[in-house]
Amino acid sequence: MKKQIKKNSSKPLSKKSKTQKIIYRTLKIMWGIIGILILFWTSFWYIKVLTIGELGGVIAGTILFALGFYLLGIYIGITLLFLLIKWIIKKLK
Repeated sequence: MKKQIKKNSSKPLSKKSKTQKIIYRTLKIMWGIIGILILFWTSFWYIKVLTIGELGGVIAGTILFALGFYLLGIYIGITLLFLLIKWIIKKLK
């Protein structure tokens, strides 16, 4: 019996290339770092508001604290939206 060799000239579409995996991993790391920075920003200004810092007075500290909360909310919203879309795509396949 002769062995039959199957030639697969086309790669499956579901497999990601090495470059795509590296880019995806880099984006995940960057997204995590951005989230940590936003959390630190919000925490820092929360502590400054509680201690009534010297920099710009109470109003400036409160505005920067509120900005941190808005950024944190946007960050969490985008993350949840991304996970929802990813879940929907998996269900459709």
